[in-house]
Amino acid sequence: MTFGRMLVALILVGTTTTGCYVHRPTELGPTPSTLNPPPRTYVRLYDGTQFRLRDGAIRGDTLYGLRGTRAVAIPQSAIRRVTVSEASGGRTALAIAGVAGAALGFWFLLIASSGGI
Repeated sequence: MTFGRMLVALILVGTTTTGCYVHRPTELGPTPSTLNPPPRTYVRLYDGTQFRLRDGAIRGDTLYGLRGTRAVAIPQSAIRRVTVSEASGGRTALAIAGVAGAALGFWFLLIASSGGI
């Protein structure tokens, strides 16, 4: 594998990890952001169960969506917390810089160990 390909692979791995995302708590209510929650919505119930909800929507006092491939309807009284996962520009930039720095350090070590420096 060439150095360029290795660098691209490291950057892709670094930028596709969960470190580029931030989880923010959100309130359930009749606001535009919660009437149709974002694709990465996580629900924690009072009984301790937590799961990812897809295609969520609030109707009345119930949260509807898909849990895996199964349709669910959850009353708001059973929900302890709802968080959404959003891409973080700052974390992504730090991840790219860190991966690029690690690749540069690795490259420097390769050159130094081959007697090039």
